[in-house]
Amino acid sequence: MGFALTGLHDKHHHGAPKRGGDAVAAKALFAEYGLATAECIALGIRMLASLWASAFALGKGTKTMLKNVKDHQLRHLYQDDPTFLPSYSLGTWIEHEPH
Repeated sequence: MGFALTGLHDKHHHGAPKRGGDAVAAKALFAEYGLATAECIALGIRMLASLWASAFALGKGTKTMLKNVKDHQLRHLYQDDPTFLPSYSLGTWIEHEPH
C-alpha cells in the first residue's frame, strides 16, 4: 500500500506542505483507502514513538537531560557525514535500503 499511497498523494498534492496538511490529497487518500489511511498514519506514529523511546532508553536518557536544542547545534551531526542516518523520500527508500 505504501507506494500506491505515495503516488496517489503526489497526484493530488499541489505545492509545498501546508500548515494543517493538504486537504485535497488527504481527501483523495481517504476516498481510495478509507480507514486504512488513518490506520497507516497511526502505525507510523506508533513506530516513530517506539523508535524515540527505545533510543532514549538505550542511551540511558533521563528527564534532566531533556532540553531544547536549536537546529544549528545538531546540524553538524547529519551534514558532516552523509552516511550517518541517511534520509530518503518514500519513493527512493526502496532503492537504498536492503530488504
